Amino acid sequence: MKEGIKMSGFLIGIVIGAVIIYCGIHYVRKVEKRSFLSYLMERLLFLFVKPLIYSKDNPEKFEQELNKLAKGNDIPITNPKKYIKVDVQEKDVDGMQVFVWNDKKDANQKVILFLHGGAYVQQPLMGHFTLVNKIAQAIDAKVVFPIYPKAPKHQYRETYEKLEKLYRGLLEEHTNPNSIIFMGDSAGGGLSLGFAIYLKELSLPQPKEIVLFSPWVDIATDNPEIASYEPFDPILKQSGIHEVAKLWAGDDLKQPLVSPLFGDLSGLGRISIYIGTHDILYPDNRLLHEKLLKEGIEHRYIEREKMNHVYVGLPIKEARVDIQELIEELRK
Repeated sequence: MKEGIKMSGFLIGIVIGAVIIYCGIHYVRKVEKRSFLSYLMERLLFLFVKPLIYSKDNPEKFEQELNKLAKGNDIPITNPKKYIKVDVQEKDVDGMQVFVWNDKKDANQKVILFLHGGAYVQQPLMGHFTLVNKIAQAIDAKVVFPIYPKAPKHQYRETYEKLEKLYRGLLEEHTNPNSIIFMGDSAGGGLSLGFAIYLKELSLPQPKEIVLFSPWVDIATDNPEIASYEPFDPILKQSGIHEVAKLWAGDDLKQPLVSPLFGDLSGLGRISIYIGTHDILYPDNRLLHEKLLKEGIEHRYIEREKMNHVYVGLPIKEARVDIQELIEELRK
């Protein structure tokens, strides 16, 4: 009898749980108008991600965190082959660690130069390698993945000089510039666009495509609209990345090589922007889109309601749809 009661209670619990889950999914789809998994991921990010936060009341804590990151940045990155299950070569370009894989030794093979995010102070995550590898495998592209110098020990000029040597090396290998794709997320997205401007100043060939995932295009991060979006962003905080920007750029946070939103974007490779509205970088990405429209510059702008920072790297429906669409574009 008791066992029967326990079983009945267990079954009732399952039914109630199923009803709650169903109602939750229905609410998210009908009211939130997004996939349930994207909503769940956002909740988890709020729980587990610890953004860099700068407080005038406790600047020492921020400095301690940066020093910890700087020490980690001095250690070479482990070969990512264990993450992506392919053979990965490692080389040195002017003291900069560079990973290369899927190299067919064909001048016309597509080449993805991937610049990872991390607010210019953090090393790449496993997700950076898996994201670019997914795209590369789909279009049979060679991947060039530099571990570029970062703040607080290094500034953008040194990084650009090393990236220039890497890029010239690609061209010397007879790589067709029309086969090159710049790709980057967050800080790496801003760096990708800034580097394209830098190459134009040197009269070097442009890549065919510049693909930007939630790029940081104004590192001053002082757009007054940001405050309206910060409560919805579980990953970035304005105070933290603004302080980091000073270490990376020096005194002029608005010059185009660090804040490409203010640069001359004509004559660059075709720009593609992927951004979500639950991202403090959204207002500046919207400004970038409007600038490109005003100047008549061909580009692609994909804006996703209620998506988080670099949502394309998350295991959610919206990311799968947009990455597949990008793959089809890059195959052309």
